[in-house]
Amino acid sequence: MRIVLIGAGKGGFALITTFSECRDVHVVGVADINFESEGLKLAEKLKIPIASHFEELVTKDGIDLIINVTGASGVTERIRELIGNRI
Repeated sequence: MRIVLIGAGKGGFALITTFSECRDVHVVGVADINFESEGLKLAEKLKIPIASHFEELVTKDGIDLIINVTGASGVTERIRELIGNRI
C-alpha cells in the first residue's frame, strides 16, 4: 500500500514510525508547512519525499491512501477537490 501523509507533527511522526516497520506499507510522501516538524525530519532521514504543500503529493498516480492528520479545517475538502473519487 502506498500512503501520503499530510501533517508531520506528533501524529504524523508516530504514523511514519509505525508504517516504516510494516513491510507492505510504503509512505511515498509527507507534507507539512513546518519544515522543522518532527515528522518531516524523520521522513528526510528515511528518504521519504517531503513537501510544504500537500497538493503536489496527493495528485501523484499510484497513491492508495491519503491520511490527513493536520487538524486544519479545509484540508480534507481541498484534497477532495483535487482528486475527486480517485482514491
